[in-house]
Amino acid sequence: MVESFKEYSSLYTQHICETLDQIDLSNMELFIKNLLGFKRIFLTARGRTSLVLQTFAMRLVHLGKSAYIIGLPTTPRISKNDCLLVASGSGKTESLILIAEKAKQENICIFAISYQESSALSKLADYLMILPMNVNNQQQENQSKVFLGTVFEQALFLTLECMIGVMMALEDQTFTDLSNRHVILE
Repeated sequence: MVESFKEYSSLYTQHICETLDQIDLSNMELFIKNLLGFKRIFLTARGRTSLVLQTFAMRLVHLGKSAYIIGLPTTPRISKNDCLLVASGSGKTESLILIAEKAKQENICIFAISYQESSALSKLADYLMILPMNVNNQQQENQSKVFLGTVFEQALFLTLECMIGVMMALEDQTFTDLSNRHVILE
């Protein structure tokens, strides 16, 4: 059993590292700098990817941004001065496509993160970050013994955490600055 755990942890780590190593850094720089231009950032995803995006929203608040998760009762109305960040591995999630289409109709700037460059979501994005996946279809997924969604979610989490580090540097903020914005009522 322990050997099986080691095998899986090694496979996941390998796939996640390969994904992170293949990210287009010049595109990431453009993505980050433009995202920082917005005071209010609205975020949406589905499933476990939504949980990852919620951790990023928390970090954005620590950075001094206003971050809102679409669908929560306290989320205010979005305006053309705000942006929408949508994360979907496949870029095909219908509910997310509908949200992005509505945002596009309202002239909202759309940031998208996906592993599919030619998806419906990717085509709606003003700024697109691709997390290049080496496992790109169900057949390869079954042969590789890893869940494609898990690789995307974990790579997304690490990417977003690293982006916060870059944003801190660009905004000349320290961990103390972020800690001072951390919630005290938990």
